[in-house]
Amino acid sequence: MKTINGKAYAFAAPHQSRDIESIRVQDLIYSDHKTFSDWVLVGEATISVSLYSREEITSGLIASLRAQQQEIRAKAQASITALDDRINNLLAITNQLEEFA
Repeated sequence: MKTINGKAYAFAAPHQSRDIESIRVQDLIYSDHKTFSDWVLVGEATISVSLYSREEITSGLIASLRAQQQEIRAKAQASITALDDRINNLLAITNQLEEFA
């Protein structure tokens, strides 16, 4: 496992930046730029990252892509179901009109 080290700026959400004593490492966002959207710069960090193996990263990426596929399929199926409902409603109206004619 490869480890990389570096420095970054630490940012807290505006509502957290007032209560410095209660800020935790996991509450912060880190960047190599001195500005980060509407977050407040609260300090600097020395970061050490143990990188996963290429296989683990690839596996995680594949899992993420498969999850995206499932989400797209679910949205597409919901759209198809809505279209089927509209078609069936129109067919029902057409059949009712033919019955009355």
